[in-house]
Amino acid sequence: MEKTTAKRDAGRMISESRAALDEIVRQGAQRMLQEALEAILGPQEAARLSATNIVRLKEGWREEYESWAKRDLSDRRYVYWRADGIYFNVRLDTERLCLLILMGALEDGTKELVAVWDGHRESKASWLEVLRDLKARGLSESPQLAVGDGALGF
Repeated sequence: MEKTTAKRDAGRMISESRAALDEIVRQGAQRMLQEALEAILGPQEAARLSATNIVRLKEGWREEYESWAKRDLSDRRYVYWRADGIYFNVRLDTERLCLLILMGALEDGTKELVAVWDGHRESKASWLEVLRDLKARGLSESPQLAVGDGALGF
């Protein structure tokens, strides 16, 4: 009888500890977000941002990104590309989020962001997906030079 009670008590303590830890992480994340917003916008402007405003801004940014990511590239002639993957440790999964970034230089020397794709790794298949998308959006000429950091896939 004592073992059953001890197991039940231990289970309850673990559950309560997890809930407390989750709350600490949530509050810490909220404080970090508030501090970041204050650093970017200033304390007065950051105080005006409600959860509703943040959701509205996020939706607007998502729409802007989707429009940018579908833009026509038929008039672009890049002479140089720089490809890289940026990894983030924001997920608790075993795989980290990876953004595939492609920067380009036009004939006049203007540098611009060509592509930003989310993925889980820098692989040949992932980079091919990016390049196929660029071609589907009208990019018809390859750059004279394309450089990567030696990671798998590019």
